[in-house]
Amino acid sequence: MKKTLFIALLASFAANAQVREKGEIEIAPFIGISSANYYGDVGVFNQAVQNPYFGINADYFLNNRWSIKTGLEYQAMGSQGQDFGFYSSTFKEKINFVSVPLHANYHFSKNRRWYLNFGPTVSFLTDATSNGKDMKQGINPVQLGLGFGIGYKIYINERFSIGIDHQEYIGFANNLKSQYNNNDLFIGNYFGSFSVKAIFKLGSKIENE
Repeated sequence: MKKTLFIALLASFAANAQVREKGEIEIAPFIGISSANYYGDVGVFNQAVQNPYFGINADYFLNNRWSIKTGLEYQAMGSQGQDFGFYSSTFKEKINFVSVPLHANYHFSKNRRWYLNFGPTVSFLTDATSNGKDMKQGINPVQLGLGFGIGYKIYINERFSIGIDHQEYIGFANNLKSQYNNNDLFIGNYFGSFSVKAIFKLGSKIENE
């Protein structure tokens, strides 16, 4: 009987240990794969491009359900396909950004294993190429969009979890600078990803006082 009670207490502690409280912080480096494409005034033959996706996120907990998510993320946008203009040719464009999310993150389920994040993401252009040729001067260097996603945490211990994460992003800005856009086209970015996170709890303000 005592052994059964002891096991039950341990199970209860394990279930509640990953529920974060106000002031606690989680840091999560991640790596994954992404798929991106253009939307707007684009051809029907545009296809998505796949690229690595990596970075680091941080969550500051406001209470046991809500946190503020931010971080630095490498996001490769772009498109590829066939251009049937004056003459037919293939193309592959790659637009690389370092992105900063500022998202509300809602943690749910009994043990807060699931989380749902959403909010603005600001992206800073690092380079852009079309068939390997530089086109950075024609791309807007700072872009704003909406990011959202969902994830699940696999509890390992009080200080460490593994996260399985899916994120999406839709850009509000036109890729093309106005001075290079004589036809008044709108070409925006769409991005989706799957990644694995190593989630580390840093501690809480309460514990440090």
